[in-house]
Amino acid sequence: MRRDALNDLREFESEKLITEDDLHRGQDDLQDLTDNYVKKVDEIGDAKETEIMEV
Repeated sequence: MRRDALNDLREFESEKLITEDDLHRGQDDLQDLTDNYVKKVDEIGDAKETEIMEV
């Protein structure tokens, strides 16, 4: 999904539907969103690992 969204942003910019600044802002927002979800998955994994180790 991330790759598709990034490709869409680049396509919009090449078709002049968005500006270069909008492209960069969109890329930054997409990266922030991705980083947040990776962090959440890591936290869930760590919690599950702790739970398993207790048993």
